[in-house]
Amino acid sequence: MRSFKAFDLFVQLILILIIAAAFIISDPEKLNPLPFILVYGGLQIISILAHFAYSNQAWKKVAWRKYHLIGTALVVAGIIFAILQSSAARSEDKDDKYNMAGLETLIYITIPAILLALFYSVITFAEWNNMRKKNI
Repeated sequence: MRSFKAFDLFVQLILILIIAAAFIISDPEKLNPLPFILVYGGLQIISILAHFAYSNQAWKKVAWRKYHLIGTALVVAGIIFAILQSSAARSEDKDDKYNMAGLETLIYITIPAILLALFYSVITFAEWNNMRKKNI
């Protein structure tokens, strides 16, 4: 698990630097941050699933992980709500093809999603550092 944690942390840090560079460059034609943001989130989902499947279950006792999982569940629930909100609005007015009722909800969800992603990177660093110190 230590080598996976090191790889996970290394890739997350690289993606954070690329995303920051993309926002600094501020030219989506040269460097679009969206694919890197999606990969960053996808990597964290893979990491969460790997912890469920392959690690010892001691991580469940860590308060930071509990807060992160609760926050992630709330963000996913908000995304589902936004999708349902949008599809319900389309069923009422089929002539308005530009109706994006759930878009506002999705925009509001991005802030906690970004904060949770950064929080997960902090958790990953703390766990990797702990493993390194204990030589696990």
